[in-house]
Amino acid sequence: MGKGDTAAFRRLNAQLMQDERDLLSRAGLPGRPWYRHQIYAPGMDTGYATQRLPGLNDALFLQNDPATAKAYEARLYSSLRAATRTLAPGSDG
Repeated sequence: MGKGDTAAFRRLNAQLMQDERDLLSRAGLPGRPWYRHQIYAPGMDTGYATQRLPGLNDALFLQNDPATAKAYEARLYSSLRAATRTLAPGSDG
């Protein structure tokens, strides 16, 4: 991207916005569907402190539910693949 290349900047910005959307889960997190980001969210018992991989963490450590953890593992994997495709060289998002 050259200096002042607004078209390239817009393409990159669109890719980054799509990449963030790729990391959302329509189902939300276990027990709190209003939080949809699969990489980070406020923790269930941490106030507003960030919890990483919240779907897996909640299912494994709060709910002790391996089946739900497997489902969230599959969703996370799918989202990470989509995000990777979005940011791949030559991708238009």
